[in-house]
Amino acid sequence: MRKIIFIFQFIIFLFVFQVLSLNARVLMQPYLQAPEQNSITLMVETDSKDDVYINYHKNSPSIQLSAKTSFFVKVKEKKNVFVHRVPLKNLEPGENYTYNLNDGKKLFSGTLTFSTKPGSSFKFAVMGDCRSNPEIHSIISKEIAKHSPILSVYTGDLCYDGKYKSWKNEFFTEAELALDKNVPFVNSLGNHEASGKTSEAFLQGANTNISGSNDYYSFDYGDIHFIILNSEESLKKGSYQYNFVENDLKNSNKIWKIAVLHEPVYCAGGHGDNKSLYDLSEEIFEKNNVSVVLAGHSHFYQRNLVGKICHLVIGGGGAPLYSPGSSNYVKKSAKEYHYAIVDASPKTLKFKVYDIYGKILDEFEINK
Repeated sequence: MRKIIFIFQFIIFLFVFQVLSLNARVLMQPYLQAPEQNSITLMVETDSKDDVYINYHKNSPSIQLSAKTSFFVKVKEKKNVFVHRVPLKNLEPGENYTYNLNDGKKLFSGTLTFSTKPGSSFKFAVMGDCRSNPEIHSIISKEIAKHSPILSVYTGDLCYDGKYKSWKNEFFTEAELALDKNVPFVNSLGNHEASGKTSEAFLQGANTNISGSNDYYSFDYGDIHFIILNSEESLKKGSYQYNFVENDLKNSNKIWKIAVLHEPVYCAGGHGDNKSLYDLSEEIFEKNNVSVVLAGHSHFYQRNLVGKICHLVIGGGGAPLYSPGSSNYVKKSAKEYHYAIVDASPKTLKFKVYDIYGKILDEFEINK
C-alpha cells in the first residue's frame, strides 16, 4: 500500500513539475505601454516563446477578463530572452483595473487607471535623458509616482547605448518598474537608445498599424492627441514621417495636440536649434494647432515660446547637465535635474516643473 501511495505521489510530482516547466519564467516586473482607444499593452520579459497569460479585472464592479501573448520580440543579444506583448482589451475610460501574472514561482501584479473620458481631467508626467545615471533617474521615478499620474511621456535617451545591459542597469531600475507597472509610458526614441538592437524589444508604440512604424505613432488620451515622433529618422519635408505627421494632425479634432520628439526644434544652448525641423514646426505644427512640443536631448530645462507654440526642453532626467543659453524666445531655463507634471483639462494645461528635491523650477499654464 505504501509503495502504491509513493508511486502515486511521484506521478503527481512529475505532473506538477512538468506543468511548471512549461510556464515561461518572468525575468522582470512587467510594465505598461501602447495606450490605445480601449486597450493597453502589458510588456512581459520571459525566457520562453510560450504564450504569456494574464488575468485582469475592473475593480468596481469586478469583471474577470483574460489575455495572452499577441506577439513577442526576441532580444537579439541574448539566447533565450523574449519580450511578449499582451494586450489588455475592452477597457473603459476612467476605470481602474488590476492585473495578475503568475509564472509558477512569483506573482506579479499591478493596478492601472485606463485613460480618461473626454471632458475630464487627468495628470501626466514628462521626463527625458535619464541615461547614464540610474541614481538620479530612480529619485525622479519615485518623485513622479508621488503625483499619481496616469501616463508618463518620455523624451528619449532612456539609456546610454540601447543594449540589453544598458536598458537593464540604467532605465529599468526598481523605482522605474514600480512606476511603470501601474502607469504606461511612451517614448520618443533618442540618439542613444535608437542605435541599440534591444530597443525594439523593450519599446512598443500605440496604433503602429496606422503609422506603419513602431518608431513613431499617435494616440488619444482624454482631450489630448499625442503624436510621438522619431527625430533619428528624416522629418524633412516630403519624407514618409513628415507626411505621416501632416496627415495625422490634420485629421485630429482633439482640443489639445502635443508633439513629442527627442531633438528640440528650438533650444538655446546645449545642442541648439535643429534647423532641419523648422519646416515641421512652421508648416505642420503651427498650421494644425499644436499647443506644445516636448523634447529633450539638451540636458537642462528650458521653456521657449515661438509663435503660439510652447517648446519645452525636458532633458534633466540623469544625464550630465549642460548650461542653457539665451535667446529672445526663451522664457525660463534651469540647469537642474528635473521632471514635469501636467494637469490636463479641456480648457487648461497646467505645467509644474520640479527639481529632484521637490522645488518648483517653473510653473505656467496654457489656456484654450
